[in-house]
Amino acid sequence: MTASMSQQLSASIALCTFNGSRFLREQLQSYCSQTLLPGELVVCDDASSDDTLDILNRFADKAPFPVRIHCNRHRLGHLMNFERTLSLCSGDIVFFSDQDDVWEPCKIKSMTEIFSRSPDIGLVFSDASVVDENLRPIGKSLWKVVHMTDARLRQIEVGHAAETILKNFSMHGMVLAFRSNLRGILLPFPEKTIHDIWVMLILPFVSNVGFTPELLVKYRRHSDTATIGWDPLSNKIQKLRDRKGIRNRLKLLGQSDFILKAHKRIAEAPNVINKESKLKLLLAASEHYRRRAALPANRVARSFFILREFLALGYQRYSHPVRGPVKDILMQL
Repeated sequence: MTASMSQQLSASIALCTFNGSRFLREQLQSYCSQTLLPGELVVCDDASSDDTLDILNRFADKAPFPVRIHCNRHRLGHLMNFERTLSLCSGDIVFFSDQDDVWEPCKIKSMTEIFSRSPDIGLVFSDASVVDENLRPIGKSLWKVVHMTDARLRQIEVGHAAETILKNFSMHGMVLAFRSNLRGILLPFPEKTIHDIWVMLILPFVSNVGFTPELLVKYRRHSDTATIGWDPLSNKIQKLRDRKGIRNRLKLLGQSDFILKAHKRIAEAPNVINKESKLKLLLAASEHYRRRAALPANRVARSFFILREFLALGYQRYSHPVRGPVKDILMQL
């Protein structure tokens, strides 16, 4: 597949900003360094009080592609701001972008070519290098952090993306790209969800998924980074033990409810292949998390229920065969 074929698909960058002046210039410059330029940059600024808008306007005057800047009069918050930005994109492929990362020059080209080669693919994700605030590598890739293993990638490659990603649908928006004609099933975003995790959960149920192991983003970690799941192991264990596991029970219930929201959205969607089997899968996964949230406090009874869930293949099918039961065991210590 040649680069000229990938240019047949136009790319929209969906960028949300809020008081992002500290790192925004580097992110914007990385768009201009792309070997395949985007068709547009769509920005929704969420009532910034610093000089973010000045930076954006100066960039728009010189950018080699259209830049459309929309300013919210009142703060919408992270979720609704991304929803508005996505709704305004006009390209064939949408790339989510944070305001503080740096894209590698071949990001748009590499991911767009995957869509061009495979019209049945609706979602593509890449890996990213994790860096500190000065863009120095900290020795991790994003896939290692979110446990995107070779085994999971093989399952996605052979067409089992929905079942595989359902076990762990944590992925960061700056490595995602998807076809804009799938926007209808994504919007509106449900309340109290996270936009990129919602995309990662929903789209594998309605389209095929592609990926590239290339490190296409420098994912900057700093004190203001608005992501979850990065606690050191000692902190995670302490949270599991805090207040008899109440924090973890609430998280499990949240995962159950989140999957139920996906179940409702898939049920309402037209033309979903094997819809009934996919709905059963989502419902079973939701019930798995709800059973785990209701595990008894008594150590003996709890161990019995964990063993029963394991033997019923609940952990293996809907979460993780090792980390799942270990977390539930730690909650009782």
